[in-house]
Amino acid sequence: MTSRDMRLGSPTATSGRSRRSWVASSRSARASTPRSPAIRNIVPPRCAPTSAKTSNSRKITPMSETPTASEGDQERRVDDLAAARREIPRPLAGSGGLISSINVSHPGGVPKRPIDRTVITTRGLIGDGQRTKAPVHGGPEKAVCLFGVEQIARVNADGHHLYPGAIGENLTVSGLDLGGLREGDRLRIGPAESGPIIQLSEPAAPCKNIAGSFEDWRIARVSHKVRPEDSRWYARVLREGPVVTGDRIELLGAADTIGQ
Repeated sequence: MTSRDMRLGSPTATSGRSRRSWVASSRSARASTPRSPAIRNIVPPRCAPTSAKTSNSRKITPMSETPTASEGDQERRVDDLAAARREIPRPLAGSGGLISSINVSHPGGVPKRPIDRTVITTRGLIGDGQRTKAPVHGGPEKAVCLFGVEQIARVNADGHHLYPGAIGENLTVSGLDLGGLREGDRLRIGPAESGPIIQLSEPAAPCKNIAGSFEDWRIARVSHKVRPEDSRWYARVLREGPVVTGDRIELLGAADTIGQ
């Protein structure tokens, strides 16, 4: 027996103890030794349990599960925005204003330049042209385009740069709330006996051709879906006739009352 065996207490150093009993007693001693609580409770940081609900907890949705708005959803949001705006007072039949400016351009395009007088026909104003043909611009359903002086003032208050004819309207009117008009409304211009009668056909959708008049090209400022009170209107011509700057323009009513 070596001195090392005596120090370690091996089976050869213990008289009458077998190797098996020595191993068994060693295991029993290790099992009876209490583990330090600090060691027993150590959990790797990445595996540490977390409470299901904490005051600052927040559900994180994977990018693959994040819903995206479809084109239909975006259109509905625009429609909801328009519906949420204040109701625009509707002008009464018999109310009206004045033709502040008559605007034409040949062969077409914007801006349109003011003239003193012309004739309104079913194909548009004499002296006016359209670079883009119907149905985009012009044609019987878009023979005349109207916009208001009051609308121009509101749009310019938002930092834009409009003036009569800048965004392509043929008739710039004052004193008549175009924002309160509806498709099918009829307007008479000038004398009751001979003046032209037009009927609103649809709002004029803004296009890139007029973008230069808007700060940061924000043409949606005159979109009927976004700002119906400041949209331009297209009109068909029910009765042809002359128009002079300063003529009265009067709301007659909807299409179902014509002739009454």
